[in-house]
Amino acid sequence: MQIELYEACKSHATIVFLRLGNGKQFITVMLVKFFAPKALAVEGTQTQAPAPSSSIPRSTETRKVFFLTNSVNSIRLYASVFRSHTDFRVHEYYFEDSDLGALVV
Repeated sequence: MQIELYEACKSHATIVFLRLGNGKQFITVMLVKFFAPKALAVEGTQTQAPAPSSSIPRSTETRKVFFLTNSVNSIRLYASVFRSHTDFRVHEYYFEDSDLGALVV
């Protein structure tokens, strides 16, 4: 089911609702890796952007992905998943006196 959802999300604007433990992190990481330009620099290195695809515009500019949540635990989980499965720089932000958090990839 995860691969089918991933493939659908690659080609259409899609909202996916999955319950706990159904692979949201896998789908999210795969989609970010698919859509993120190769120019997203690994800290301390520079990579060259790939040739532009006809279907998806690419840029040599660094792009950011934001995750906002009302659960600090979700931010920590997604940060861990992105650090484990990508070379992207990951920054976690927490709002003081709140359960709100943000993740920037």
